[in-house]
Amino acid sequence: MSEDKNIVDFAARAAQVKAMHTGYLLTELDGPTLKGIFEAAHVDCRLDDDGDCVVEDELRLFVSADPRRDLFKLFAFFSTSGTREQALAFCNRFNLGMIVARAQVRETADSDGEWPVVIDHDRLVFDGERVEARTIVKMVRRFQYIVRNGITKYDEEK
Repeated sequence: MSEDKNIVDFAARAAQVKAMHTGYLLTELDGPTLKGIFEAAHVDCRLDDDGDCVVEDELRLFVSADPRRDLFKLFAFFSTSGTREQALAFCNRFNLGMIVARAQVRETADSDGEWPVVIDHDRLVFDGERVEARTIVKMVRRFQYIVRNGITKYDEEK
């Protein structure tokens, strides 16, 4: 077999297209598969050192599947320049006002003295349920929208 990268593996491509329309089992949603889904939807992403899929624009968003707990997980990370008390107050306002996402402050400051805030959302995926690629992309875009609007609305100290 040739090592030529210009040769198209039509069987592999057909399997990928079929999976995008029929959906993926949670066990099939590893980092490289998620990266392929986002790249097909023209969403910039990368794999981190742990193999997790990272979608970055103004926020860093981690997307992963946790088959052991039947969860599809979304995390947004950012650091605040205020005090820990201000970060906690923001998280409390965010959690009271938002239903589908929750915010929390890490226990320790980062190396710059800023307090990392994590906003996350978990979607329960039932045994045998298949999640379509477009559903994954829509969940991520909707989560980005919720996080941005939540920060804008509840970050009173800016």
